[in-house]
Amino acid sequence: MTSSTPVLVNSQPTDPDRLYEIFHENTKHRWSQDLENRLRIGSYLIEERSIRETANNYKVYQLAERLALPSAEPLEMATSTALARRVSSRQFNGQSITLNELSNLLYHGAACTRQGLSASHRDVELHFRNYPSGGGLYPIEVYPVLLRVEGQQPMITHYDPLNHRLDILQRDISLDALHSAFAEVGELLAQAAVVVFMTSVFARSTVKYNDRGYRLCLLEAGHLAQNLCITTAASGLSSLVHAGYDDDAAARWLDCDGVNEAVVHSVFIGHPHADDPWFASRNEAV
Repeated sequence: MTSSTPVLVNSQPTDPDRLYEIFHENTKHRWSQDLENRLRIGSYLIEERSIRETANNYKVYQLAERLALPSAEPLEMATSTALARRVSSRQFNGQSITLNELSNLLYHGAACTRQGLSASHRDVELHFRNYPSGGGLYPIEVYPVLLRVEGQQPMITHYDPLNHRLDILQRDISLDALHSAFAEVGELLAQAAVVVFMTSVFARSTVKYNDRGYRLCLLEAGHLAQNLCITTAASGLSSLVHAGYDDDAAARWLDCDGVNEAVVHSVFIGHPHADDPWFASRNEAV
């Protein structure tokens, strides 16, 4: 790719060869393509194959060992208070969280919380989560890495949002390998209780929305991350949303190929450290 002379857009210099500009340009919705888009998108409302595809929008590790989660409890903190308490914590205190706390975080943040039947195929059950997803396709998968959870050894898990349980993918994990994914914030691994990785199975969205579906995948990861952050704050815990991981190292750690399914986000969760200045500012906000 050769460099181009920057041009001015809204009085700001821009380079047509910058990757983000190429990405944005190629994922624009244009009315000239509207008929083609409507036909493809419409098929997901009436065609049985497409509807059944939508209904199976979550991974199941059939042969994995299961870790049952306790029933989630209602969050008692008011939404306005939880929003005021949500800050990005740069330090945790190294304490463990309980399995009940983890259950609450995952259920209120990422679980399938309602279901319904397809209007055109009444035998097909659809499952919905409590965050927005383009077309209800839910391309994001959740992988909690348990570091300090009471009664549990460190392990890599996958969250089953339909059955509200964990699939155990690897026990006796080496934190050295996780350090290779988070070289810049390795000290947090000695303090946090859980790291929640989010991956995207891109085809779930792009098969319906083409390249624009990639945008929807990234937006959904943000919606889900905010759910986790607000739920964490309402539980008296702290979080740090972090995108500074090594993509390939993180993908190897979760055993995904990094192409069809790739890591797109992560959230550290733990007990706040009293010396963290962000902890003090959070207390001042409520």
